[in-house]
Amino acid sequence: MQVKPAEHTTPQNAPHADAERLELAERIAAFRNLQVRLRHERETYYNAELGRTRSLLSKPLKPRR
Repeated sequence: MQVKPAEHTTPQNAPHADAERLELAERIAAFRNLQVRLRHERETYYNAELGRTRSLLSKPLKPRR
């Protein structure tokens, strides 16, 4: 099996290469934005659960029957 060498940017394929670079940059930016959003959602959930847990732990225990 032979591997074809990578094509280098030449004046003939430069517009295609520019379009690919632009698409990659947009996809990377979208991925980073997704990661930021997910991190924020995780932190919000964690803080809500921690607050709920602390609230439950601060209440006196009810005796079991």
